[in-house]
Amino acid sequence: MELKDSRQLPAARDVVWIALNDPGVLRGCIPGCESIERIDDTTWTVVVGATLGPVSGRWTGRVAVSDVIAPSTYTLTFDGLGSSAGHTQGKAVVTLQSQGPMNTLLKYDLKARIGGEHTTLDAPQIETAARKLADEFFTRLIAAIAPHHALNDRVAADSDVAAALANASATRDAPSTRGRFARWWPWVLALLVLIFIVMWGNHAS
Repeated sequence: MELKDSRQLPAARDVVWIALNDPGVLRGCIPGCESIERIDDTTWTVVVGATLGPVSGRWTGRVAVSDVIAPSTYTLTFDGLGSSAGHTQGKAVVTLQSQGPMNTLLKYDLKARIGGEHTTLDAPQIETAARKLADEFFTRLIAAIAPHHALNDRVAADSDVAAALANASATRDAPSTRGRFARWWPWVLALLVLIFIVMWGNHAS
């Protein structure tokens, strides 16, 4: 299956980048996120417990990041295992485009395939559920960025923005600064789609 979408975020690209580099912000934005663990500099695992309609469970995903051109584009390769026999694999290309001092366009193009015991999918239902998860993520992300709009201008120091976002995140691991690319953040969007693909693939009949 293939999913393409874009979202307007009411913040400068650098501010969005910094927010997405904060592990506390990410854990607060990803629905059902239980943990994020580093495997190496470009590979991470995440554990998510999620419920969507009649389907619920616990899933583990692994994502590798490549072809990075900070802060504008990257490629994600991912696989996930659900709580029953089934798996999903895929690749996504994500871009961040600056559209003025207070606006960023985030675009993603994701292709995924299902394997294992259950592979029958209802594509419209998958897309609807995936978009619902993405909507929740973006709502939380915008809420995390919104209190710091006063810093969201061309004269604001990136370190000040990073500090403000970090202070707002109770589970923050470490602050991020301009020029330091934390390679674990960019797969968030692919993960949101992956969660439901695995969920649905493991329970479809």
